[in-house]
Amino acid sequence: MEHPSPDAFLASAAAGSLSGGPLAVVLAEQRYMVRETVARMLRLGAAAVIVAGTETADLFREGLPEGARVIPVRADLDRPGGAAAVLNAVGARWPGRWIAWAFNGEFLFFPWCETRVLADITTFLAEERRRILYCYALDLYADPLPADGTAPEEAGLRMDVSGYHAFPKEQGWLDVYGGLGWRFEGMIPAAQQHIGRASLYRSDPEVPLGPELRFAKLAYASVSCPWHHNPTGAVMSLRRARQLFANPGFEAVRRKLVWAGSRPFDWSSAQLLELGMIEPGQWF
Repeated sequence: MEHPSPDAFLASAAAGSLSGGPLAVVLAEQRYMVRETVARMLRLGAAAVIVAGTETADLFREGLPEGARVIPVRADLDRPGGAAAVLNAVGARWPGRWIAWAFNGEFLFFPWCETRVLADITTFLAEERRRILYCYALDLYADPLPADGTAPEEAGLRMDVSGYHAFPKEQGWLDVYGGLGWRFEGMIPAAQQHIGRASLYRSDPEVPLGPELRFAKLAYASVSCPWHHNPTGAVMSLRRARQLFANPGFEAVRRKLVWAGSRPFDWSSAQLLELGMIEPGQWF
């Protein structure tokens, strides 16, 4: 059953049945790779996945585990602050619940996620008095990307392994830039050029996400805390690559897409750890 709005879903009996374990929210801006993103969240051990977008009911019916708890919710993500409104509504309905989120065509990674699940890392974060897993949204790209909107071959996708810049702000708070948003900054919306993101967080209705999907409170925006070196994660994202390919000016600079800083991505947390893209902190 597709719910007509986030509010209608959150007030329904279905919402009341989503007990136990971290929740996932997939923000489906388009139909592109929704099923793959949902499947990733389920593999990571999400208790349920809420898929929010204007077209959601038929995006993930095939190829998912039998009995998977996946709930479609209609939401206008194109309006200003639409994505934040969905996440804040979910957080208000389940205060204190861990929430993992991603756009369609994005895939969450954290240290040793091949053998550990969301419940494992959130238990550790809670013990360390952390409210978030700070993540970096790292671009995946290939030339060409399938023009018909089908999923690209995973083996052909690359990522940038250099060219990242962090600008310290307050204690432990960084503005981080890099990837396609840095190399093609004139073709990527300014709101998407910052790659730091709290992609897994413990909900608190008193600490909402702003329109740019960033928390204003320091404890929800810092990479690490004063008393421990904390784990970090990555969201491997095709979102900016698709926007780049859709930009009419991209053809003139297309030869610069794959460069000396490009490396094939092998879809493992081990590679991200070896490259220093994510860190285990004091989690072993």
